[in-house]
Amino acid sequence: MEDLLVKLFGWSRTTYFSWKKEKRPIIDLVHRYLDEESIQEFLDTGKISKFEFIGSSKDRLDELNDLMIDNAIYTAKAKLVSVFESSLVDFLNTYYSKEILQQILKDMSDENELDLVPMNAKTKLVERIKGFEAGFVKKPKKELLSKIINRNFSKIEIYAMVKYSEEVFDYVGYFGKSK
Repeated sequence: MEDLLVKLFGWSRTTYFSWKKEKRPIIDLVHRYLDEESIQEFLDTGKISKFEFIGSSKDRLDELNDLMIDNAIYTAKAKLVSVFESSLVDFLNTYYSKEILQQILKDMSDENELDLVPMNAKTKLVERIKGFEAGFVKKPKKELLSKIINRNFSKIEIYAMVKYSEEVFDYVGYFGKSK
């Protein structure tokens, strides 16, 4: 290992052993996180293949995140149609609940809540529904809306509804365009 490090850093053997004796952090770092094969691979190729994966895995995670959000948008649209427009009775019964939901989602989206993540999106939405100022006609619909949200939508779907509300509500339901 010493010969490889001398070659890697361009030191003399004396410098290497002097730094090792002084317990310089670079020596400890190299010994702790690199093995002879990794150092030799770097000297031969200019890279260490096991570390190259790290950059590509972030790209893969971003890709997976995009797929999850796309799926959440798709399922949220389907559930909105199912819950709010599956029949004329449902449409009439939930009309104001849907209107409240759209207003709250628009407000949350406009405010661009930085602490909104999929894990807390549903809780934040239900809190907003409870705190929503509604008139005489809409007030009973807040409780109905809270039940609808809790029974029918996952956290990731709620997150997608907040972050991409315009896209989620851009669908054609049984009773026409949703917007």
